[in-house]
Amino acid sequence: MILTRKFFVGISIAILILIFFYLSMPPREITIYVAPGGTHLDTAEIYKPKFAARGLTLNIQKRSDIANIKSHVGQANGEPTIGFSGTALTSADLPNIRAAGVTTIMPMFVFVKSEFADGRLSDLNGKQVCLPPAQSITTLMALEVLTAYGISDDNSKINYFGLQDLLKSLKSGSCDAGIIILATDSQIIKDLTTNSDLSILDFPDSRAISTKVENTEEVIIPIGAFDSINQLPKKNIRLIGVPNTVIFRSDLDPEIIYALLQIMKESHAAATMVTKAFDFPKPAQQLLIEDDTVKNFYENGLPWSSRALPFWLSSLLNKYSVILVFLITISIAFNQVLNYFNWGGYLLRTFSKKTQD
Repeated sequence: MILTRKFFVGISIAILILIFFYLSMPPREITIYVAPGGTHLDTAEIYKPKFAARGLTLNIQKRSDIANIKSHVGQANGEPTIGFSGTALTSADLPNIRAAGVTTIMPMFVFVKSEFADGRLSDLNGKQVCLPPAQSITTLMALEVLTAYGISDDNSKINYFGLQDLLKSLKSGSCDAGIIILATDSQIIKDLTTNSDLSILDFPDSRAISTKVENTEEVIIPIGAFDSINQLPKKNIRLIGVPNTVIFRSDLDPEIIYALLQIMKESHAAATMVTKAFDFPKPAQQLLIEDDTVKNFYENGLPWSSRALPFWLSSLLNKYSVILVFLITISIAFNQVLNYFNWGGYLLRTFSKKTQD
């Protein structure tokens, strides 16, 4: 009867433990918010099979209001979310957002008609400047740069287009200039650089401008970067670069964060026209609350559990390692106490028996 009772108690405890661990399992689906086209969408498509190889589903959700992606990522409920940002971020505005790191520097390309090729951005005062949709990261950053050069809606014709319409307007000559922020390996940039009617505007004062516009830095496109045979460009071109930051909601499971960081490392370690090999990914220089998992990854790499164990088991181990160590310690101590009393009772009985004899 006692054994039967112990058996059922043991089974009940085991079932409760299994239910607890099942409910504690990390989610298997993550949503990534991206622009309808461009570098962010291309990057999400690269990430998707890498997440799938780890047993995770990455749902790509396209949004035209790309500048508000940080707000969508920071929503207080719903499934796990990640996204990209090219603007300055602060914890005061985004308390639920954390940064996974910077994946690359995306230059701000200002394509102009050939007649403006040797000029400065300020020469476009009074001309027609074409930009992507008003709520895009490119446009928000471009307007800040244009303002620094004295160009605004008050003195120039600034028009907003969808990406494909913007490209058509540039190629047809309808725009005196068009501004696009994309990675240097983008096919869109490669196509525009081969157009003999267009030139990339040089920013000789790019370093100075980067001190005036938040979340920007100077980058240089070297001679022949686009075409070594035809030597395109013909000279080093100085541009304003925008760091591409990967962001996530603060409650993202640590094991998913590790998976994201490792995927970023696999995807962005190669050299580009403006970065050296293994320069990226790197910690983001944003005024956000620092995430402990991200900090640990950049300092120590993946923990052994993430390298050696299945995703679900590693997640549970990382999440409850302190509790497990405590329970094991208590169990060992309790066992030692029982052994002590068992041996004490045995010795006492043996001594009593010998005394009676």
